[in-house]
Amino acid sequence: MRQKPSHCVNGHEFTPENTYIPPGTTKWTCRACNIARQQRSRQKAKTTRSAELDRLVAVEVAAIDLAWATGLFEGEGTVTISTGGQSGYARGVIIITNTDTQVLQFFQSRWGGTIRPMSKTSNRARQAYSWRMNSGRRVVQFIKQLLPYVQTTRVRTKMELILEFELFRAQAAYRPDYKIKSVKFLERMRELNHRGE
Repeated sequence: MRQKPSHCVNGHEFTPENTYIPPGTTKWTCRACNIARQQRSRQKAKTTRSAELDRLVAVEVAAIDLAWATGLFEGEGTVTISTGGQSGYARGVIIITNTDTQVLQFFQSRWGGTIRPMSKTSNRARQAYSWRMNSGRRVVQFIKQLLPYVQTTRVRTKMELILEFELFRAQAAYRPDYKIKSVKFLERMRELNHRGE
């Protein structure tokens, strides 16, 4: 067996804690270099996903369409913070409910999201559908495009809270205190919903 070098090619010392020999080989592998390589790979994948999402949400929407969409959203939509999903991580959510799927397809074609049928309250009720979007970047894009046209204080305040929350989420999602701090945003949103503001 060849003599173990003292340092890797990047200058990290081959200590017992920093040395890994893959099974079936005699090659010394630097753990610090391996961690750095994995971090670069994750960052590259994140940048690629981010660029793709930016491309998807950078759809130009005519001012007249934005004004119409805002009016409909103020009357039939909602913006809130949800803690759904297995991870338990909170996220901003946009929802519009309507019996006309063509209305919801207008929103889906411009901002993505999903359209799903809702449970009928009775056999005589018309089938209602909901358009739902909870991708952070798309939610932010949607709010920023509609906000200049919003007329009601209640909707404007909730939209501004979501923008603040999504900025916090982007900066702190992997910090240990994320869930604790996100609870404060949830409480502020519940208070707005409770007061009807």
